[in-house]
Amino acid sequence: MIKFQNLLTAIALGTMSNLAAVAGWSPNPDVNLLVSGENAVGQDLVLTAPGPAGGTYISWLSWEQQNSFLKLQLIDKEGNAVWEEGGIYVSTNPTPTWSSGFDVCSDAEGNALIVFPDSRNDSWHAYVYKVSPSGEMLWGDGIALTSDSKESCLNPKLITTDAGNIIVGFQSLIGSRNTLKFSKLSSKGSKLWGGMITVTGTNGLFNLVSSTEDTFFVDYILGNTGEVAVMRYTANGEEAWGEPAIIDNGMAVVSTEPVACSDSKGGIIVGWRYAPSAFEVAGALQAVDRQGNLRWHEFESCPNIPQVAADKDGNIYTAYTYGTSSDINNLFVSKYSADGKLLWETDPLVNYMSSQISIYGVAAVDSNAAVVYRNAVTYNQATVEYAYIESDGKIVKTDAELSTMEGDKGHGSLSLSGNDNLVVAWADNGISKGGGRIYAQKVDLPAGSGISEISVDRTSAVGYNNGILYAPSFNGMVSVYDCSGQLVKRGIVTDGYMEIGQLLQGVYLVSDGKKSDKLFVTR
Repeated sequence: MIKFQNLLTAIALGTMSNLAAVAGWSPNPDVNLLVSGENAVGQDLVLTAPGPAGGTYISWLSWEQQNSFLKLQLIDKEGNAVWEEGGIYVSTNPTPTWSSGFDVCSDAEGNALIVFPDSRNDSWHAYVYKVSPSGEMLWGDGIALTSDSKESCLNPKLITTDAGNIIVGFQSLIGSRNTLKFSKLSSKGSKLWGGMITVTGTNGLFNLVSSTEDTFFVDYILGNTGEVAVMRYTANGEEAWGEPAIIDNGMAVVSTEPVACSDSKGGIIVGWRYAPSAFEVAGALQAVDRQGNLRWHEFESCPNIPQVAADKDGNIYTAYTYGTSSDINNLFVSKYSADGKLLWETDPLVNYMSSQISIYGVAAVDSNAAVVYRNAVTYNQATVEYAYIESDGKIVKTDAELSTMEGDKGHGSLSLSGNDNLVVAWADNGISKGGGRIYAQKVDLPAGSGISEISVDRTSAVGYNNGILYAPSFNGMVSVYDCSGQLVKRGIVTDGYMEIGQLLQGVYLVSDGKKSDKLFVTR
């Protein structure tokens, strides 16, 4: 018997046939955790946040009774739903359009915090909810952020500060006037500033990032100039610097929202799209310290807008897609030092070119990088996969399958609880099931760069000779993995045979997602 860590454990142990009835995380990519299977017209726009004791909050919109209701579920570290099947309703107030956006995070006590707009008072206002790990609605039907009947609150976001307070922001529309507004709530729900911070002249796209000493950053795009600006605000809601830090002087693509994260040193890292010429669009990266200084003399350029994460030492990981044409693209990860030096960039991480790679998220785990992505090659046959790269740039895993279930898997979200529980959740948009469903899967991160234990059972029904795989018990699509769990080859077995190319001596695993067998290659 071969013992594998991570995704291959149950395959190698031959337990895959029974997984449909097993609760919790499944090592079988054909059987993911069903978070919500209600036959609603649509369930989509999934967001995740760390939960208590290594668990994960999963939130989504459910289209019911001509409204988009907000739902929430808590999944424990073992992959079991804590609350009732299908989750609980956070809001069933009138929301006659699909979504104006919402956001979710969690606090140090393990409560979920959510901001969600609805039109209960005939105006599109944002409300903040607090939900305990037991599912109790601690702030009832939500705390209203505004009472202006002429105001619409769109694109809301929220974070917690290191002092346990909550910063909430949204795009305020009154007629054609577009303003960003920010409010501060205590952990009890009281409003801590006499009014709101307002930022004018923006296009409504922004991010919030927590800093030290109860302060926070806002990065935003100025609508008229195309500049990307950053400002840090004090605990009292005052500007910490005389002027915003400008990190792009007018080249930003104003239709694309920037991304941002903390640099773990009290500063902010921002990624955005910019146009270096009238015929070219690329990605950019810049870091701003707590004092408002640009950490790099010039922003770093990459082929596409990067997803960003930082480790405890301030090193920055970026993940982005890139291709030679509009029809094919691939996935890459880069690492920068805190001072902007490019330390390494991976080779392409997907073994075959795809036209629809989209990144669900990137995480820094013990100074290593994990990136989870959607890979769609054909219609309604998207897979969810991940890659894992060690701190020195060594690729430990890539094309590691998390979901091979039928479906398009349009939107996904990634959350890291503690330092070892990485969970991805996504929505099946209903093409294959007749109604939207919400799924989740844990990313079993490698311990080191290989298998921790090998014992061999040399009874195998598959064989190999001169580049040909002999697999009489398989018919159709199969995957071949090496001992580290990395995909070596995927192809179709016809009449018991598949051309696989040259393999090095060693032990491999052949799997069609339902059954598996071991392949021993000797010289």
